[in-house]
Amino acid sequence: MLDAGELIVVPACVDHWPVAAEEAWPLLLEPRRTLNTGDVRDERTIADLDWI
Repeated sequence: MLDAGELIVVPACVDHWPVAAEEAWPLLLEPRRTLNTGDVRDERTIADLDWI
């Protein structure tokens, strides 16, 4: 469990599923080529990402 302002690094090629018991505003930093659904392509996959 993380508290506000804390950070963890998930190593490459490690499956992870970020969840929260309450409302949370996580910031996930990944390479641009990383799909939001990992290796799975389905109706939830976002291939054309917005630039922020």
